[in-house]
Amino acid sequence: MNREGQLKIQSYEFGVRIVKIAIRLKRENREYELASQLIKSGTAVGAMICEAEFAESDRDYLHKFTVALKEMNECRYWLKLLNDVEILEREIFSDIYFKSDNIFKMLIATIKTIKQKMSKP
Repeated sequence: MNREGQLKIQSYEFGVRIVKIAIRLKRENREYELASQLIKSGTAVGAMICEAEFAESDRDYLHKFTVALKEMNECRYWLKLLNDVEILEREIFSDIYFKSDNIFKMLIATIKTIKQKMSKP
């Protein structure tokens, strides 16, 4: 399976985990604002990767992956914040942050490859 296919699967699984974490934050900690921010950014990653499948052009394709990278970066911010204020348990944080790091690196590599392909005549 190619990198984009792996990204689609992993980002979906990541989004599922993020939603479950956010539901738990709302239920157990009554933390609604940060949970909402986490859901928005954490699920946007996979949504943008899915949108890229039907991109209108190479530039649009690149743009979708770039937005996915930005959303992952924002999600990682919220995860760190939740960890640092001790709302998110350390083991949950470690596991989900590790997964986010893998997706983050795959997005960077994908964007680099797309840019290289676009620069070829």
